Amino acid sequence: MPSALLFLPYLPSVQWLAMIAGQTTIYIEQHENFVKGTSRNRAVIATAQGRQTLSIPLKGGRDHHQRYQTTQTSTAEPWQKKHLHSLQAAYASAPYYEHYIHRLLPFYTTPQPLLFDFNMQLLRELLNILKMEREIILTTHYETASVAFSDRRNEKRWLLRGDFPRYYQTFEDRHGFLPNLCALDVLFHLGPQAKDYFYHLNELWK
Repeated sequence: MPSALLFLPYLPSVQWLAMIAGQTTIYIEQHENFVKGTSRNRAVIATAQGRQTLSIPLKGGRDHHQRYQTTQTSTAEPWQKKHLHSLQAAYASAPYYEHYIHRLLPFYTTPQPLLFDFNMQLLRELLNILKMEREIILTTHYETASVAFSDRRNEKRWLLRGDFPRYYQTFEDRHGFLPNLCALDVLFHLGPQAKDYFYHLNELWK
């Protein structure tokens, strides 16, 4: 079975992590152009008002056109402070929030100028927290179509699965179960069992 060639997200979605659960090595495309409107700089959480998108503003704004590697986050607004506040408001009462939030605080309290580097460091830390350590291989050039990889770089072409098993969510009584949020939703609610949830999805979707 070919390995998956993936784009690098901000905070991986449940579906993204489920895809890598069965792999010991993952391949990340680092030579692509930045793609707007994707989770490369966006993540979705569950709040008292329902789904909320956390978006990292970029230098250049809507006119931003450049390589992902050199894409810079904007310093025009305190997005890190806003994202941390949103995470606290959404998950402070989740069962495992206090167990893990200290591991994430450095990403929201120190400057993060390059989006790709920030996302990579955050991914490595999240995988460590989940005890899903993986060998991460960055592409040495932009990969063209290859039988060696299952190309998952175009997020908009993914077929969203409908079979996301339910787990407890803080605001489920208001909005029902919300599937495929960012992986922190699973981590803060399931704690040490979060890893098992991603592996279960991987097996379910084979």
